[in-house]
Amino acid sequence: MSRIYRGITLVEVLVCLLVLTVGLAAISRLQAHLRLSAEAARQQAEALRLAQDEMERLRAFTQVAAGTGPSYAEIETREPAPVEDASASTRYTLERGVATAAAPRYKAITLTTRWTDRIGDAQQMELASMVAGLAPALGGVLSLQRHVSEPLQPQARHPAIPLTSRDLGDGRSVFKPSVQGVVAWVFDHVTGVITRVCQAPAGVANADLSAAQLSNCTTTQGLLVSGFVRFATQTDTPGARDAEQPTSPAMNLDLCLVAANTALCTAPSLAECFDDAPTTPSPTRQTVIYHCAVFPPAGTLHWTGRLNLAPVDWQVAAPEVPGGFKVCRYSFDHNANGRIDNAEHPALYTQVAAPLTDQNFLVVRGAATCPVDQPVSVGTVAPDNVVNDSTVQHQP
Repeated sequence: MSRIYRGITLVEVLVCLLVLTVGLAAISRLQAHLRLSAEAARQQAEALRLAQDEMERLRAFTQVAAGTGPSYAEIETREPAPVEDASASTRYTLERGVATAAAPRYKAITLTTRWTDRIGDAQQMELASMVAGLAPALGGVLSLQRHVSEPLQPQARHPAIPLTSRDLGDGRSVFKPSVQGVVAWVFDHVTGVITRVCQAPAGVANADLSAAQLSNCTTTQGLLVSGFVRFATQTDTPGARDAEQPTSPAMNLDLCLVAANTALCTAPSLAECFDDAPTTPSPTRQTVIYHCAVFPPAGTLHWTGRLNLAPVDWQVAAPEVPGGFKVCRYSFDHNANGRIDNAEHPALYTQVAAPLTDQNFLVVRGAATCPVDQPVSVGTVAPDNVVNDSTVQHQP
């Protein structure tokens, strides 16, 4: 009887060794590639850090003109120069390109970092930015708190002048509070005072107005009061978010400014008011914008009174009256002086001698409490906290 012996032949062993050798060679090459990639990434990060350090050094000038310290004038183009950095894994050179602009004054800077990687290939990275030619001392102004009585000057005119008003090019702007109406107010750019009341063609937007379209003008002195009315009528318990971002549909209304401290509109209005309230509630309309012009008696430029909402097809009523609503006013002691100044929307304005903006209202359900953004007490809020959306009851 013959026997059959099974085993591994020499050919099979050689094939296995070949496969193993090829696999080990591939793994070895992969490891080398990963090592080179990691080193390339590290060198790129170092190159970027060196360029950023140089850019920050250039920004840290202490004077504009050349002098004893780092200056804006000394920021100039520079040929490639070696960078001394003991922590760097290779040698770097840094080149600076500078392009100067006169108006506005700034310098466009391009920093190019160059180096040679492990396999001898040349590499480079660019970092571009701009440096303004302003006195360093002016940068400190950004850290100062702005008092609410120190207004900004948008479009080089008084901030109370509506942004949509048309600049007439002679230090005045004209504004129609109602596009479909014919009344046009002419503002002085410096004071924000209404100096003339004119007529303009109905249907002409503010952007299309011109001085030639104004007629029947009357010289006067008037002060603007403007703001918006929003609505949070979807709940009996509105909170801070409802005060900050109310989403209920706008309702029809008018406004009146009366001399007495009363929540009613029974007395004649001291102001000529316009608004864009919808005749019927619409989900797409959530804000009513209003503008009122107050014309004090001749020889004076100040007034005292209270601004109220006059509902149309709805009512301001006490909580026990079904279907009634409550009017809240956005009001807070932003400058922490212990009182509500005219600009901070008091119940009764006293001796107002300047235009007022952001005199805003919030309408809520009659059973609701006017929402507050955070505790309304002096000392708990930083001065000039202009983002506080606290409200207080205004009507009834």
